[in-house]
Amino acid sequence: MRKKAYIITFYDEVNYGAALQAYAVQSVLKAKGYLPEFLGVSLASLKKEEKSFSPLNLVFKFINKKKVDSFKKFRKQEFSVFCDGTTYDELIKKNPECDLLVCGSDQIWNPLITNGLQPFYFGKGIKAKTKISYAASCGKFDLLENDFQTFKNIASELNAISVREKTTSDFLNNKGISNCVVTDPTLLLSQKEWAELSEKSKIDSSKIAGDYIFVYDLDPTEQFTSLVNKVSEETGMQVVSLRNKSHYLNNDIRFPDASPYDFLKLINNASMVISNSYHAMLFSSIFKKQCYIVSHSKYSERMVDFLKLFDVTFENNIANVDFSRKDSLQLSSMIEASERFINNCIDDFNE
Repeated sequence: MRKKAYIITFYDEVNYGAALQAYAVQSVLKAKGYLPEFLGVSLASLKKEEKSFSPLNLVFKFINKKKVDSFKKFRKQEFSVFCDGTTYDELIKKNPECDLLVCGSDQIWNPLITNGLQPFYFGKGIKAKTKISYAASCGKFDLLENDFQTFKNIASELNAISVREKTTSDFLNNKGISNCVVTDPTLLLSQKEWAELSEKSKIDSSKIAGDYIFVYDLDPTEQFTSLVNKVSEETGMQVVSLRNKSHYLNNDIRFPDASPYDFLKLINNASMVISNSYHAMLFSSIFKKQCYIVSHSKYSERMVDFLKLFDVTFENNIANVDFSRKDSLQLSSMIEASERFINNCIDDFNE
């Protein structure tokens, strides 16, 4: 009989990175022989103020309805969810039990996103033989420092803690909390697995003639726009973006309604990627793309950590890296260590 696993993360956000990291965690657990389900408590239901801001979930009234629907279809087709759309209190009343509870990945411990540290994202109230965090992130470690005692108390039920950023790991180690750094879960799946998922895209490739630059901009700046226009002019390549309106030179092809499948396909088929998105950077590395990564104004630590694995640094907030010509033994070792972390948690705590 297969064991049951629950996953606590931002599985239902209209955000490509959130959706695909959730898919990766679910896929890894399936491969380990578990029957994984996401616990269906939405981020919005945990917020005390209706209008509290979340950089993960774009302000709903500005999101193209077709895009929202494309994410709903992705979740319906790919995710198994326990009590979808419920609140934390309603979930606890249902007394959910599992063999393994995984908190993560993503910024589930970022109090600016979750309106304070939320016990739910630490597995509080969920009955499980083993509780772990995988690649949990707080965005910036100093956000935990401001309310460390709360963190320490609600993290006490976790059997093992792993985080995504080295700065967070160092901070917790200095506070006496044992933990390790692991890779983002998207890196635990192979290029082939992601390419196969991208084939579910409904994008008509005939609309894109010739080589193109895929542009994904989460943090609009003049520097970013200037870089896209400069590279497009120099290479003669058209710009394919996810914007509603034309914003760059040679940007006649846009897919504002793109699903997570489409996002993968657009990166996989691109000749070059320009982005300030962490997950666009990761998928550029998975699909071996040449890319320009622009530092995000708020959440650059994770980008810096990842690029260091390839001996690449930002210069004037821009990193130019050709992943088709760069391999990282450090990254390979880190992926192996991340897989060991999961295996050890399963073996050590479920005996």
